[in-house]
This record gives sequence, C-alpha cells and structure tokens, in this order.
Amino acid sequence: IAQEHRLIVLDTETTGLDPLTSDIIQFAAVEIVKGCIGKSINLFLKTDKNVGESEAVHHISNVYLEQHGMERAAAFEQILEFIGDSPIAAHNMDFDLSMLETNFRRTLRHSFRENRVAYCTMEVARALDPDLPKHKLSYLIEQYGLKGVNTHDALDDVKATAELVLHFAGPAAASYEKAKPFFAENLK
Repeated sequence: IAQEHRLIVLDTETTGLDPLTSDIIQFAAVEIVKGCIGKSINLFLKTDKNVGESEAVHHISNVYLEQHGMERAAAFEQILEFIGDSPIAAHNMDFDLSMLETNFRRTLRHSFRENRVAYCTMEVARALDPDLPKHKLSYLIEQYGLKGVNTHDALDDVKATAELVLHFAGPAAASYEKAKPFFAENLK
C-alpha cells in the first residue's frame, strides 16, 4: 500500500497508559505517497491533567504544553484534515488507536476509528520476522539498519516508523509469502 497510495504513519505521546483517563499531548504524522515520505504534522496539545511520571519518557512538561500546546478540539480537527480518508499505520497501533478513539470521543464527541483502515507495523514485523527476539521499534530500526531513532518524541518515532513501512514495502516484500497468512487476515 505504501508504494501505490497515500498512507499516514502516526504516533502519539500521552499523559499515561490508560486510554480512559489519559490525554494525548503530542501527535505527529507523516504521509507516504507513492513510496516517498512527504508532508508531516507535529502538534502539542494542552491538557488539564498532570503529565506526572510520563514526562520521564517523552520529556514533555505541563509548562511546555501550557506555553506551546494547542487547544484540544482545534488540534483534533487539524489531525482529521491531515489524515483525510487515508489509511493509517503505527507501531503498536492498538495503543495509538485506543488513545485517539477515547480522546476524540471525549473532545469532539465522535469516533476517530470508524471506517478507518489501520495497519500495525509491529504486527507486520512479527509476521515477516517471527523469530526475532523482540519487535520494539528501536530494535527493528537497529536490526534492519534503517534511518531513525525511537526517542519517544512522536515526530522522531513516526519518522522511524515510516522508514520501517518503506522497508516492508521494499526489501522485505520478498518475504511476503512467509507472511501471507498475516496479510490475508489483517490487511484486507
């Protein structure tokens, strides 16, 4: 799909791990069009929640968000405009989708996920390379010798994930037969 269409690769940073109580505080995405990385978006979102211990992971403080963050509704509208009806991809997609869904429902009162095609690069990696000891983004970037770093800054992570998508669409495509059952089940 990344070779022929527009695909949006996205990542979120949040105030915590529970989608029901955590806020998205950073959203980043890049588009892949015809096998090339194109435009990107990187938004910081205000929150009334304390980032607490999560700041040690993503290094985003409440003070930074108060000074540089967007109002949540405006940020979510901008996200929808950037993505449009394009399929999306993320590493550990279940986490990002659950965060986006609950945050959109709380703020905009409608679904983010409805009728959206979504791909998980971690699941693709597991299908293509099931014998790897781990399938974390940082490990895969190193294992495949790709550009990018997994810093838990959403923009850095989304650029690294986009390189992983391009790897799967290019050099790893020869492994398609090995992963055919996964693709048949998940990439309809």
